[in-house]
Amino acid sequence: SVDKSPGKGTGETLGSEGSDIYKTLASFKSWRKRLDNTWEQAFTVDGSKWLTVEHYYQANKFKKGSPEFYSTFSLDSGSELSKDPARAKAAGEKSGKYKKELIRPKTVKIDSDFSERETEVLETALRSKFTQHEDLKDILKATGNATLQQYVRGSDPKISYSLMKIRDEL
Repeated sequence: SVDKSPGKGTGETLGSEGSDIYKTLASFKSWRKRLDNTWEQAFTVDGSKWLTVEHYYQANKFKKGSPEFYSTFSLDSGSELSKDPARAKAAGEKSGKYKKELIRPKTVKIDSDFSERETEVLETALRSKFTQHEDLKDILKATGNATLQQYVRGSDPKISYSLMKIRDEL
C-alpha cells in the first residue's frame, strides 16, 4: 500500500479513461490503507465502538454462541484484542492463535451460521465506517467506478464487491 498514484500500485491497471479522473483520489494520503478493513479509525455499530472493520467482522463470528468473547473485540471492553487488528483476525481464525499464543479459548467456537451472515456483517461494518467519517467517505467516492480489489501478499487479489456496494450507496 505504498502511496503511489491510482493505477500504479501492484496489480492495478487503468482503463482508457486514464489517470486524470483519479486526481482527487491521488490527493489523499494513504488512500489504499484507509480503504482496508484493518484501517484504525473507530466507528460505532450495534451500540459498541470498534477500532476497525476487521474487529467487527471477526467478533461477529462469536456473537450468538459466545457473546462474552464477542464483546472483547469492542473498544468498550478495553481488552488487548480490541486494540490490535492482527490479534482480532487471529482470534477469528481456525486456530485462534496469534504468534503461537492462544488468544481464543478452545471452548469458544465460531457460530455455525456465520457463513450465512458474513456478507451482511461485513457490509454493516463498512457502511458504518464510511458514513461516520467524511474523510473516508470522500476517499471511497473518489474511486469512481473503479473495480476495487484487496491484495494480500502471496494470494490472488479479491474483488471487494461489498466495498463497491457501499460506494454505490453513498
